[in-house]
Amino acid sequence: MKTKKLVFVCSLILFGLGSVNSAIAQTDNVTLNLKFKPVQTIMVNPGQETVDFLYQTEADYANGVTLAAKTKHLKVFSTGRFQVDVKTSGANFTSGNTAITIPVSNVSVKATASEGNERTYASIGTVVPLSNSDQMIIQSNGGGRNLEFDVEYDNTADATDAYIDGYKSSQLDGDGATVFTTTLTYSITTI
Repeated sequence: MKTKKLVFVCSLILFGLGSVNSAIAQTDNVTLNLKFKPVQTIMVNPGQETVDFLYQTEADYANGVTLAAKTKHLKVFSTGRFQVDVKTSGANFTSGNTAITIPVSNVSVKATASEGNERTYASIGTVVPLSNSDQMIIQSNGGGRNLEFDVEYDNTADATDAYIDGYKSSQLDGDGATVFTTTLTYSITTI
């Protein structure tokens, strides 16, 4: 009888332990993902949204005008490799009151990394004539935050008499100048 009771008690203990072990040993899994979508922004420095080439001396008309680099002119955020392009709104600079047009390709741009921007670029610093189709000015092998770029605008490529007839006394702005305009669009894309 004692043996039967001992076997019965041992069976209860083993069954109890088995029940406890199965309750403790239950597991389930969760899949944890890090999902990276491309995020890119580009911004022109708000204080530099207008660039004026001022022709006011004989030397300006003879040699063209180069503007000093616009420091920290563009700011980029990108989660990976990127390319920055620039294009104009049309093939020519136009004035609202004259039929004269000036090709946008007379002006070129060159982007360089601003001070503190230590990233290495696949392509940067090339002088690019403006066009009404996208022209690559920056190509990066990686992303970054708060990447700033200086941009130099240069209008010395067409140092001819092309601008001699640009002034029209009947079409002056508040500064006493005839103004020819185009709009530049900077864009950033994933590469």
